[in-house]
Amino acid sequence: MSFFEQRYSGQNGGFSNMAKMFENATAVGVLIWANIIMFVLGMLFPALYEYLTLSLYALEHGRVWTLLTYSFMHGGFLHILCNMLGLYFMGRPVETWIGSGKFLILYFFGVLLGAAAWLLFELFMGDASMLGASAGVMAILSGFCIMYPPMPITFLLFFILPVRLMPMVMLKIIAAFEVFGLLMSLAGSAADIAYAAHLGGIAAGVIFVYLLRRGKIPSFGGMKVKFAKYVQKGKNVKRACEYKFKVNISPDDDTQIDSILEKINKKGFSSLTDEEREFLCRARQKRK
Repeated sequence: MSFFEQRYSGQNGGFSNMAKMFENATAVGVLIWANIIMFVLGMLFPALYEYLTLSLYALEHGRVWTLLTYSFMHGGFLHILCNMLGLYFMGRPVETWIGSGKFLILYFFGVLLGAAAWLLFELFMGDASMLGASAGVMAILSGFCIMYPPMPITFLLFFILPVRLMPMVMLKIIAAFEVFGLLMSLAGSAADIAYAAHLGGIAAGVIFVYLLRRGKIPSFGGMKVKFAKYVQKGKNVKRACEYKFKVNISPDDDTQIDSILEKINKKGFSSLTDEEREFLCRARQKRK
């Protein structure tokens, strides 16, 4: 083999490896890398913040793209670290449950609704700017807590203290904290946290799951990733359910168990009501 043939072959191998890398990419991974790259670029070229962060001034001057681009800019290492950790640990299971397409809809819906809530707040507070992925991460957090089974989870408070809570209880505590922070800001307390944007992200997650359970969220292609497929109405496709329930309880409950399992197979775990999830949880406890 000649030198040129070897070089050409090596390039093909490199292109093939790159293609495989992009084929196995996840939406969570792409978002994290995009945020890291933009954070580095912002450190190298500080002028980017003027054109990519969100403010009333920016919109008045036609920079409508800042409604999205603000979410890729961060104010410091701790800021981006906290957001990316939240995106990583909660985003991975959510993307597995609903797929990368719907995951991106949820994330950017949170970004946009967070921007709208913050802008409404700024109409009364004055001219400031906002940056950070917090609104999108809050939408993922909200969706995670609502779709997660009714079982307690353990998380690290301030990354140190282990706390065990039910997902919905955790979401309510976080929402209450954000409301309190927003009220304090309205009362004149100085704050560097965009509480209104966080609440907009939480609301986006609630709205998204509500629409998802009713089959109102469209799918779109683009990224080839491995994820559990949601079944759309009218399509005869099996879904790989993330949670498998095998119970051994009284015959009187067989009919209800069968109907719930059939619902999971057709529409996915997140389609269950709180009562149905609690019933499955009790069934599992009886089995132990």
